[in-house]
Amino acid sequence: METTAQPNYYRLKSDRLNFRKLTEEDKKVWQDFFVNNDHLRFLAQDESLGKEFLSDRWINYQLDRYTRDNFGLMALIDKISGEFIGQAGLLPRELDGKAEMEIAYSLIPKYWKKGFATEVAVALKEYAKSHQLADRYISIIHNENFGSMAVARKHGFTELFETTFFEMPVIVFGEK
Repeated sequence: METTAQPNYYRLKSDRLNFRKLTEEDKKVWQDFFVNNDHLRFLAQDESLGKEFLSDRWINYQLDRYTRDNFGLMALIDKISGEFIGQAGLLPRELDGKAEMEIAYSLIPKYWKKGFATEVAVALKEYAKSHQLADRYISIIHNENFGSMAVARKHGFTELFETTFFEMPVIVFGEK
């Protein structure tokens, strides 16, 4: 799938959030994602590596994605407080031999259950559809991540199929 992000991709906005490219400076605040987060198992993250290492590796991977894939996760900034609350973006994926476009997000735990994930997913889906980036959009969700499944359903996705991704059992959600 050859797709290119439009310049405004990295300046998306939602009701409460601004999106922007990640920077090296975000590594420190992203360490909070790896503290007291029982959802790391859904992302194949080994806590024993330490929050500094995990944060550096995660941010560096996103910075590489910007060049390699023309897309990547972006920083999510609360419009009122200016706080960095998480990351989200569109990710080109190959899943079961097929090119897909994933709507993905990860929030720092203290921002869970405030409606941010649904708000972000809707903004990304609207952007992707308005720019016709793919035939369909999906979310790849660990089969025990019930919170993310609820978010997928809230923004109109349904369960499409089950598979394995990064050696984990997942359910792929999308529009039929």
